[in-house]
Amino acid sequence: MNETFCLYIPSKTIFIETVLDLAESFFKINLNNESVINSEIASISEAVSNAIIHGNKKDPGKDVYLTINIKDNSVITKIEDSNKKYYDYLKNYKYEKEDILKSSGRGLFIIETYMDNISLKKGEQGTIIKMEKSLK
Repeated sequence: MNETFCLYIPSKTIFIETVLDLAESFFKINLNNESVINSEIASISEAVSNAIIHGNKKDPGKDVYLTINIKDNSVITKIEDSNKKYYDYLKNYKYEKEDILKSSGRGLFIIETYMDNISLKKGEQGTIIKMEKSLK
């Protein structure tokens, strides 16, 4: 199996629910694993929100890019903002256990809880978070 879903949206929080609905539909068509689907949707929600709010500073002139690839044994999800400087902040970001109780600053912690592997890198447009979840 090799299925791919791609989408880009302007940096408006009103589009987050639409992204989640479309991603969930894609997963339900291609996966029969509710636990993986729930983990993916929670992680995508955090990553897209972070890209819009923190990466792109809610600038509707900047886009957020989402790519989901389901391969034989894994789901690889990439979310990219349009802020080339945000990576420099994130690569040095360290959260503490106390951050989980705060209303912000816990997105990466939540994503790491659900995903098997996450990585950050500079992309063509801005910062890319790559999230991997095993289907085994």
